[in-house]
Amino acid sequence: MHFNTVLLSTLFASIGLVNALNGDGTWYQPNGGFGACGWRLSNSDMIAALPSSTYANGSKCRQRINVHYQSKSVNVVVADLCAGCGPNDVDLSESAFKQLTGLDAGRIKVNWNFEGDLPVLDNNRGNIPVDAGMTGDATWYQPNGAYGACNAPSANYDLVAGLPPGHYANGSKCWRHLNVHYQGKSIDVTVVDLCPGCGPNDINLSEGAFQLLAPLAVGRIRVHWELKA
Repeated sequence: MHFNTVLLSTLFASIGLVNALNGDGTWYQPNGGFGACGWRLSNSDMIAALPSSTYANGSKCRQRINVHYQSKSVNVVVADLCAGCGPNDVDLSESAFKQLTGLDAGRIKVNWNFEGDLPVLDNNRGNIPVDAGMTGDATWYQPNGAYGACNAPSANYDLVAGLPPGHYANGSKCWRHLNVHYQGKSIDVTVVDLCPGCGPNDINLSEGAFQLLAPLAVGRIRVHWELKA
């Protein structure tokens, strides 16, 4: 029995190594700004930014990765995009990088692998649900009674929305309610559709929903939105 346990452990470790990516590890200071995944980041958060190809339009947001350097490892959460990174590079927060080596090293050769989703980000400001809030652009569209990706028809004045692929998550957010905020106004909308052309934290509102926040002629507004429990 003990032999089988050791064998399985070795097998899973080997699988992890096979799936590992090799690239450069660098560091940056978020300085309290919003990451591309939509929440505020501090320099002490154990987070990382991925290159565009791996970030995959936000689909890797909230996933955990293990980063290995020599004999040290650190576990971080994907929270940002690193537009200047190479294909397999990873940009770590100042605090995460220091777990591997001194900041003066600047750039190190690392291997890293995905571990899984993280529903809650635990940091110095307390437990913050990753879905607590996103900042992005809101646009509008006319469903015209057609079926959305969630497989139900919507009228132009239904209070509904489409989400980008990363947040739509293969339909797992269908029928969830969102609060959308803009300049002191808030609306409640239901997720009924996918918006393939939206940015990672953007949202596409129905004509009726958008009009409750701003005139249609504006076209695009900067909003804050969150999933309701």
